[in-house]
Amino acid sequence: MTKVPVETWEAAIAAVAGGLSERKAAKAYGISRGPLHQRMNGLVPLEARRGPQLVYITEGADRGVVEMVRYRAVHGMCVGYEELRSMLRVAAETAGTRPLTDDFPNDKFTQRWLAKHNINGKVFFHWFKWFVSMLPPERPQLLVLDGHLAHIQLDVVKYGTENDVHLFVLPAHTSHFLQPLDVAVFGVFKTLYESAVKRFSIQNDGKMPIKDDIAGIASAPLIEACCAENTTKGFKDAGLYPLSLDVMMKKIIGNKPTVRRDELPHLSIILSQKAPLSNLLHVTERQKRVLRELDLNVDALNVVNLLSSTVVAPQAQKRKRGDWVDENYSGGQLLSYEMMVNAASAKAASIAKTKANKESAPMEKRARDAMNLHDKAGHQTERSKKTLEKWERAAVRRERKAERAAAQHAKAQRTTAQCEQRLNQQEVVERAADGCTLWVDV
Repeated sequence: MTKVPVETWEAAIAAVAGGLSERKAAKAYGISRGPLHQRMNGLVPLEARRGPQLVYITEGADRGVVEMVRYRAVHGMCVGYEELRSMLRVAAETAGTRPLTDDFPNDKFTQRWLAKHNINGKVFFHWFKWFVSMLPPERPQLLVLDGHLAHIQLDVVKYGTENDVHLFVLPAHTSHFLQPLDVAVFGVFKTLYESAVKRFSIQNDGKMPIKDDIAGIASAPLIEACCAENTTKGFKDAGLYPLSLDVMMKKIIGNKPTVRRDELPHLSIILSQKAPLSNLLHVTERQKRVLRELDLNVDALNVVNLLSSTVVAPQAQKRKRGDWVDENYSGGQLLSYEMMVNAASAKAASIAKTKANKESAPMEKRARDAMNLHDKAGHQTERSKKTLEKWERAAVRRERKAERAAAQHAKAQRTTAQCEQRLNQQEVVERAADGCTLWVDV
């Protein structure tokens, strides 16, 4: 099956939104009606792959990986990319749902496990244009953003420059204490939302809310949390407005992250042992029932048991060679159109160079192969020439040997003839002496 481009799905959805039925739209664009209906209702993303998702890691094995990552993070030991790949392979081998290839997990699988529900550049650009249209007429305006890659795009900065809306990007990994929403809005919203969920259960005879109830429950807390007082307080507590370096620096020094023991049940059991367990792969049905009653999973225990050695001794990583970093990359920065154009040009040049290298690599390889073949042919020709000369010398030796043999044979024949002649003469002499000579003419 050929993959349907995202543009085709978008065009079909737009046609249905314009009044065309799903069946006619699917027929017009050469796609199936079922997948079109699923994408229109948000059941699957537009770029969803065909066929079922292959399951390599069970839910229990996934829990084991999550516990290990959380424990490492709390103790200040981040899990690198290669370590994560190793953990995922251990989890997949423990689950044993499918046979694994030598390169599992590849980059695509690992990125899919990491990147979930992130905003992309296209969605952010669409939101940014709506945001600019909602601003008051006073200019200039400043938009403070965290350092997400989706925000740093040439089209976004260009559109903001054209509308006199400037973008300031906060330093990386500082949004939790420099972003006003994180500082003063989201916490209030979560508290109000949890209270609203509790009231919903009380008002509806103890029933828990479902997806259809979430929008109604979250509406009032969101409006109350996003009031002008909280947003203004967020800018002040973050030290952005009024600008205060002292407020920013105070928030950099925080408390040590903690994790409760009951949040990592599988790892707690493994760490309570004096040595790693060795018989987890052979668990009886009775033991499995006991583990289920304790809300424990065999796969999670196996994964945590196999990875527990990396808690204290993480894999050593080769330190990269240091580079000089100027002030443009040492912290937050105000994005300008010229800066983005230069960055885009440098990126385009790098991509073009990489593409040229990739395109020239096969030609260079063919040239090297041709040279190797030429050298090999030359060596083979030289060897063939030497072999031919060897054969010629052997033929000459055989010819001389044959000549010597023929000469010896001729000599032997002459000797034999001489001997026969002497014998005949001696016989004639003897008969003459006896006085009886008989001549017979035949």
